[in-house]
Amino acid sequence: MSAVDEPASWPDTPFAFEEFVDREERRQMRLAGELHESNDSEEERLSDEDMLMLTALHERGEPPVVTLARKWYCLGPSRPIFSFQ
Repeated sequence: MSAVDEPASWPDTPFAFEEFVDREERRQMRLAGELHESNDSEEERLSDEDMLMLTALHERGEPPVVTLARKWYCLGPSRPIFSFQ
């Protein structure tokens, strides 16, 4: 497989930041799992596509591709704030 044929991936995390990155990935996946399984309205619940995107980002280390997933983020200790894009 040539470099052109290889799938895209994120650059390696510098050693000094690995523990932080791993901890944040676990935190994001835990929060995402709770939101995916929540009894909230469908608008607030994470979709299967959202979970697939996070899995690609964190478990396989792949950058996102064109997807139906929505981008989301959380600010502060309150309920997550979703950014639909």
